Amino acid sequence: QTSNGCEGPLSQIDVIVTPQTTMDVPIDLAVCSGVIVPPLAFTSSTAGTNYTWTNGNTSIGLGASGNGNLPGFAATNSGTVNQVATITVTPSVGTCVGASASFTITINPLPTISAGIDQALCAGESTSVNASGGVTYSWNNNITNGLAFTPGTTTTYTVTGTSADGCINTDQMQIVINPVP
Repeated sequence: QTSNGCEGPLSQIDVIVTPQTTMDVPIDLAVCSGVIVPPLAFTSSTAGTNYTWTNGNTSIGLGASGNGNLPGFAATNSGTVNQVATITVTPSVGTCVGASASFTITINPLPTISAGIDQALCAGESTSVNASGGVTYSWNNNITNGLAFTPGTTTTYTVTGTSADGCINTDQMQIVINPVP
């Protein structure tokens, strides 16, 4: 430094540059209602990165916001349409805040499966079962949706139906066999 032609002592200033952190954006996730979503760890190439996150749709079973990694939660969707939540994550190191990143979590509803109404048959009569509400069906007792069969005894039949999203639900119906007089 100089003042009026006189040179003063040198001063040294240390400048610490903290890198602006970036993060690896998680991939979008889609699960069925009722599934336990495991915790999701956020990652960054910058050591010491901290994270804050917000959730735009708390009806999926995840809280509105948090610090650190995304906690595990039970996926919830009691409706009939997909519930989509946008999760926005902001990385930071010290007082330096990085660019936020977003991803979605979609909770698919369970299909509303119907095994049909209970039936009463006379011994030796044939019937068929016709489940609805799904894309594919699997019945217990080796019966097939829509194909005729002759039940031997009173039985409760359970159908497992799968939706186009791969979500599974079940329903039951009973076939009562009455003796022939």
